[in-house]
Amino acid sequence: MSHAIPSTPRYTTLTEIPKAPRYLLALQSGDTEVARQLLQHLPYETRLWQPEEASADFRQLNTLLQACHPGTHLCISGDETFIWNCRNQARAAGLLDAEMSLIKAADGRQAYCVHCSQLQPISQDDEVTCQHCGVQLTIREHFSKRLGAYMGVCLNADQPYGER
Repeated sequence: MSHAIPSTPRYTTLTEIPKAPRYLLALQSGDTEVARQLLQHLPYETRLWQPEEASADFRQLNTLLQACHPGTHLCISGDETFIWNCRNQARAAGLLDAEMSLIKAADGRQAYCVHCSQLQPISQDDEVTCQHCGVQLTIREHFSKRLGAYMGVCLNADQPYGER
């Protein structure tokens, strides 16, 4: 029987979103099916933030978070990179994890290379080459909520340097 390690991110389904007097939805651009389902599931007075580009300007989300009334529940939907960027912005604005629902609706994720300290988007593969230092990495199950990334460590200890 396999157990998830404590750092493994946990995501919510539509039916698990708690009841709240108000909602703010943060949806990754292009996430139209999940947006339709969420808006259908939640009350009419739900506010929506959906950046038009993948490189979202989180200042607008911060402005919306600062204007939220107490009791507002934040629903974030997208890939892991988008979700954890939004979640960390919300935590900085004072929201607790219990005031957020994280809905993974896409496969994008990122890794943190422990050798050069760089974040980078990665595929779903467990082995990748660091885009910054060239080290062959194995992607660990450990997930950093602060960084929104999985840990990438040297795949082969006999070759700890990249080809760059």
